[in-house]
Amino acid sequence: MSSPIQEQALTLHRVRKIDAEVLRLERGIQVEIPEAEAELEAKLSTQKQTFDQAEAALKDYEKSLKEAEMDHRSKEAEVQKAEAKMMEVKTNDEYRAAVRENDDRKKAIGQLEDRVLSLMSDLEGRRTEFKTTQSEFQTFEKEIQAKKQELEAEKKKLQSLLDEKLTQKEAACKDLGSVGALYQRLSKNLKGTKIGVVEASRCLSCNLSVQPQLYNEVISYKAIHQCPNCHRILLPRLEEESTQDDAKANAEVS
Repeated sequence: MSSPIQEQALTLHRVRKIDAEVLRLERGIQVEIPEAEAELEAKLSTQKQTFDQAEAALKDYEKSLKEAEMDHRSKEAEVQKAEAKMMEVKTNDEYRAAVRENDDRKKAIGQLEDRVLSLMSDLEGRRTEFKTTQSEFQTFEKEIQAKKQELEAEKKKLQSLLDEKLTQKEAACKDLGSVGALYQRLSKNLKGTKIGVVEASRCLSCNLSVQPQLYNEVISYKAIHQCPNCHRILLPRLEEESTQDDAKANAEVS
């Protein structure tokens, strides 16, 4: 028949195992998923910046075309107005001067026509290229949104499992008796595991030695003790437990 100390120790082992699961689930919810979400947001932001730059460049090019077309129409209007005034000049010198000015305007119109045609020709290629960029960005954005939805679903799943584990721990803690109050105090003051394991006179949570008498009382189930160094409740290691469990759990919350 098990002693009361052995019964408490077995319950503490169950709580310790649940705690490890709780820490893993909390890390997933509070650290791993937010990090994954932030990484997705960073990737989307980078692609959005590239897309915005391509869109701005296209708008600037379209603006250049509109300005060139306006300049062309303005020069044509000047030519028409000048030709009308040429009919009003009274001397040959005035007429020849007006003709030269109008020729300069017509030359400028020709240059503007060439620029407009060049811009229009290049604009078609730029619009086609932008449509490709836009399509690629929209596809990428949908992929990011899908991954974010997957992360949100995973977060809800982990939260559901966490709630279940916390309910299990609450039920187990009710069987701890006086040790339960100690465990609750440690829960408020310690990060990581609150229950540690001793082996070969060493606490596996802080990796420091404990007194021989304390060690012998723990492994023989004569008393429940805390580690004098890290203050965790100490238990003998069960056969199925890994000696790396405590170090791993504590490292995850450090």
